[in-house]
Formats: sequence, C-alpha cells, structure tokens
Amino acid sequence: MGATGMGPEPVSVAIVDGDPLSRHGLEGLLSHHGYQVSIGASSIEEFEQEIRRIDADLALVDGRVLADDVRGSLARLQERVPNGQVVVLAQQVETQVVLTCFDRGIDGYLIKTADTEPLLAALTLVRNGERVYPSDMLAELVRAGVPSLNDRTLSHELGESLSAREREILEMLMDGASNKEMANRLDIAEATVKVHVQRMLKRLNVDNRTQAAVWAATRMGSGTPPVEDEGGA
Repeated sequence: MGATGMGPEPVSVAIVDGDPLSRHGLEGLLSHHGYQVSIGASSIEEFEQEIRRIDADLALVDGRVLADDVRGSLARLQERVPNGQVVVLAQQVETQVVLTCFDRGIDGYLIKTADTEPLLAALTLVRNGERVYPSDMLAELVRAGVPSLNDRTLSHELGESLSAREREILEMLMDGASNKEMANRLDIAEATVKVHVQRMLKRLNVDNRTQAAVWAATRMGSGTPPVEDEGGA
C-alpha cells in the first residue's frame, strides 16, 4: 500500500521526531510506500525553519515533541501546513492529549506500535479527508462534550433514515458498548444486534461502528462534516 490514488505527485511528508532512530525508520517506511519525505526535524522549532523553504502535504509529529504546551505546539504545526494534514504519532494513548488533538481539529492520533499496514491505511484515510483516532477513545471523545442522542439536531438530520431501534444502538455505540453489551441491554440476540448495526452502517454510509458513532457525535457537537475513526465493524 502506498500514497497512490492522490494524483501523480507523491505526498510530501514532514516528520517531527526527536528520536533519530525512530525518525529514520519512519522515513524509510514511508519512502518505500510511495511517500516523499521532504523534512526530517527533531523539534517543532527545526520544523518551522525547514517548512519555510520546503512545503509539506502531511506533517507527522511524535507526541513527545509537543512537550508541556500541547495545544500551543499543535497550533504552530497547523499554522505551517494550512492546506495539509497534521497527525500525532504517540507511544501510547494519553487521554488529555487525544482530547486536545480532537478539539484542535488534528487529523489523526495514531499509536506507533501499530503494524505497518494499519498505519499506512490510517494515513490513506487522513489523506482522503478523514480523521483517525483510537477506537478505544471513542467513549472519551463523546463524553468530552457531545450531547445526548435525543438532541433534535441529529433527529432532524437523520429524519426517517434510522429506525427507533437503530437510534438506540447508535447511542450505545457512542457509549462504546460492544454487541454483547447491547444485546443484554436490549434483551435481544447478539446476532440481531449485528443485523441492526450493519443496516445502520449502510444507511449512514460509513464503514464500521466506530465511524458511525463518531459521525453522530461530531454532527451533534458542532455541525461539522463527518469525522472518521479507525476500528472494526
């Protein structure tokens, strides 16, 4: 998998990582899969110097270089790539950092320990205009400021497209419930839950349960375009 499908020109990438071994490893991986690594910086300050003479379509920044001023550092990165995407690569999920990234409109928060294929797939989603966040952070993102599914804005937008049962399931997806948990709450078979989930995904035109939940959360929270998150259906 590479950076194909985005046009004849390769995607220009800036990598900001204070660990030379990690940075060079990522450079090699991306170059091998069709990306053009134009900037390799060890700090945001160095990145700001380099970006003045070399453009980048995508900035990948190690979470550790954000230091104590996460919000300010993210703002500086976004300012330098106004027409591109910014993705944070972290060693582990840090709840507050994820919430700050989501609030700032950062395009992705990915875990460095992910295998090559999921990482490349996530970057492709980002380049296609989607936002990619850890699926196990879904409930936290929803609780961070998204109102109840009963909100009339969402009800009006969905109109007749979802049944009452599918709305119930969508609300539970926003809470991070598994199929088994939903079956227990609704007192129905788990296989029936799966049928409802698949029908709901088709009606919402999303690929998996996490995308459906974040789609609903985003539409209800700010009226912005659909937001996508990685995770299985």
